Amino acid sequence: MSAFKGKNASLTAKHQWMYRHFGNSMKCEECLKTGDKSLNMHWANVSGKYHRIRSDWRRLCISC
Repeated sequence: MSAFKGKNASLTAKHQWMYRHFGNSMKCEECLKTGDKSLNMHWANVSGKYHRIRSDWRRLCISC
């Protein structure tokens, strides 16, 4: 059962969908830091509309 309910999905559900479909990379797409296990990485939405396409998301470290 999917928690992703389009516009009505919670922020948590949207991010869980991203991890499930696009993985959990350890490389920041902005500063290109990699490999540091202590460096937290998160999916960041580009447009603010939470489209389910990869180009609408960036993998960023907390600093970026």
